Amino acid sequence: MHSICQSVTANNHAARLTPALRKQLGLSAAASKETITGLANRNGVCRKTVRKARDKTLTAVENAFSQKQPGVLFHLPVTKKWIESLVLGLMFITRASYRFIKTIINDLFDRSISLGKIHNIYRAAANEASKINNSIDLSDIDTLCADELFHQNKPILNAVDAYSYYCCTLSINDHRDGDTWGVHLLDAKEQGLNPCVMVSDQADGLVAAQNLVFPGIVHRYDNFHLSRMLMDLRRFYRNRFRSSITDRKDIERRIENGLIVDLNTVNPRQSCVICPNSIGRVASSFMTGRGPHNEKGSANDVSRGSRKIARRA
Repeated sequence: MHSICQSVTANNHAARLTPALRKQLGLSAAASKETITGLANRNGVCRKTVRKARDKTLTAVENAFSQKQPGVLFHLPVTKKWIESLVLGLMFITRASYRFIKTIINDLFDRSISLGKIHNIYRAAANEASKINNSIDLSDIDTLCADELFHQNKPILNAVDAYSYYCCTLSINDHRDGDTWGVHLLDAKEQGLNPCVMVSDQADGLVAAQNLVFPGIVHRYDNFHLSRMLMDLRRFYRNRFRSSITDRKDIERRIENGLIVDLNTVNPRQSCVICPNSIGRVASSFMTGRGPHNEKGSANDVSRGSRKIARRA
């Protein structure tokens, strides 16, 4: 009974040893200046604890001075936290699916991970990211760019600072009307968002939300949708021009064959006439592929001209 009590007491002392004391105990045992029993009695631990510290010290010394294997760059300790970082890296950097991540971890690390575990890792990281995003001060944003993306037929409302490219709003929703946009803009306003200029495609829902949350700020039309509209307009006039040439050749052929006597009876397909001045200059510049940057005039002239062309078309 006395030996059992001594063993229990020694184990309790060993559990309370700090890493520094364990290291000193291992070094003393490895140096063989004192017996194992003497070290155990002096430190209040059992001989098994002293031998274990000695063996760990000798193994560390052996590994430190042993010749490294050729081709081995470094040894990486794979922990649970490292696995979680790998899951997030595969998900956000390579955009890997849950099943692809599961296969990678199973094949390369011989470790099983469930799809639910992968989802929980993602949700935990997303919640932490939301806390960080909600604590960011958005008062420095002067020009805000807003638009909708679509994923699985659902709109993702996003707003980005034009200068720093910081995404201050990114949320998937079922709708993109004024109320939905207004809720997210109000949340951003609580974080200090107060832009002077907003750039967007001027969708009805976004414009309604902007007038409600940020009334009076400048709302500009974005370059992408304007350029796409002008490209569509160029395609329209180019097709109508080619159709006019086809109609003319058809009329000339019919006249030569004597099928048409009175030109007043001719009813060709409606062809477009390119209007003069700035409108015609903008349309012709896009037809020739030169674009408005080689023409004299500002971007506002191009914008005004394109709107007039669109109304006439």
